[in-house]
Amino acid sequence: MIRVKIVEDEPPIMRSIKSAIEYENGEFEVVACAGDGDEALQLIDIAKPDVVFTDIRMPVMSGIDLLAKIKNKYPEIITIIIRGYQDFEYSP
Repeated sequence: MIRVKIVEDEPPIMRSIKSAIEYENGEFEVVACAGDGDEALQLIDIAKPDVVFTDIRMPVMSGIDLLAKIKNKYPEIITIIIRGYQDFEYSP
């Protein structure tokens, strides 16, 4: 079983992503959801995910900052950026 964590600040979108992940492939289990990057980091040690799906634009900590912290502390975790914007432009 592949353990998945979702980080998304909009609850309806988070529920939709969770349903899609679990529905599409029985190999994936969503073990945790967080509403921002700070909460996500706190839950990683508890949930022990194999994969983290994260939004980019979130309060408290951006998805980009979250990914950097995950890669630094948990290099074995696979990270995937999700976005839901029609007009999307990102400049670091």
